[in-house]
Order: sequence, then structure tokens, then C-alpha cells
Amino acid sequence: ADPDYRVALIAEAGGFRTVLAAPLLREGDLVGVFVMTRVEPQPFNPKEIALVETFADQAVIAIENARLFEAVQSRTRELAASVGELEALGEVSKAVNSTLDLDTVLKTIVAKAVQLSETDAGTIYVFSSTRQQFRPRANFGMSDELIAAVSHQTIGLADMGIGDAPGRCMPVQFPDLSEEASS
Repeated sequence: ADPDYRVALIAEAGGFRTVLAAPLLREGDLVGVFVMTRVEPQPFNPKEIALVETFADQAVIAIENARLFEAVQSRTRELAASVGELEALGEVSKAVNSTLDLDTVLKTIVAKAVQLSETDAGTIYVFSSTRQQFRPRANFGMSDELIAAVSHQTIGLADMGIGDAPGRCMPVQFPDLSEEASS
């Protein structure tokens, strides 16, 4: 009979006639609502309302604990990733400082970068200023067939992708190369 009650379809579907809604508040901010229903039209007494408020407070604590736990888990994942990155950077630094063999150092760098970025493969190209071309120097995660194809490909500063990054002096990505080729 309450004209302000706007969810009559829910009440009808649930078969209830009395509703008690207690707000879930955390430091004055609304985080939800705790709803109790009765099939019979019978008001809740002050003791029942107080009990529902207590349970609402417990629900707020549970919601906040879950939020805090997720925040801690997220931070733990971030820290674990940072530790992994630092370890990888340490290995790269060790390789850089322990050998004068450029191929070893570049292979270590590209391998760690592929592993940390969870990508499939990577290549470090070096630029020949006399030829104005890039040539692959180190790779990781590539098949022998792909390595051969890359090695025989002439890539210059004007070529899409590899040539774009130095031209723009920043990383350049192409989320879907099939779309780039068709445009």
C-alpha cells in the first residue's frame, strides 16, 4: 500500500509484504543495504531492528575486510612483479658487467624482457648509419624459420613499426597488425 515503494515487482515475485532496509555505512559512506523481508505484513519491533543494525555493521566490516584483503593481494602481486623485474634487471646488469660479449648481453636483455612482459618473442635490432638499415642482433622465442625471415628482411627508417619508433623517439605499438595492413 506504500506509494513510495518502487520495487513492487520484487515484492510480488518474493511474496513478501514487509521490508526492513538497513543502510551499510562505512564512516558515513554508503557501501550497500541489508534487506530483511516478511511474507506477513508485520512491522519489525525495535529489538529486531537493532539486531538487523548489528548484522548490518558486521556486513560492513566483512565488506571492508574483503576490500582490504583484495587491496593487500593486489599490492602483493605488484610487489612480486617488481621483485621479478628487479631480479631480471639484476641478471641483465650482471650480464652487462660480467662480459664484453655484446651478443651475450643483448640475448640476456631480450630474453628477460620477453619473460617479464609475458610476450611471445622479441628481437633487438641494431642500426647501421652507413646503410640506414636495421639488422637483428639478438632474439628470444623465435623459430629458426622466423629468424631466417627476419635476417633476410631489409628494414629502414621509413618502414612501419620498427622505423616508426626511432622516428617518433618513443615506443610505438600496433595492437592488430592485420588492421594496420588493411588501412
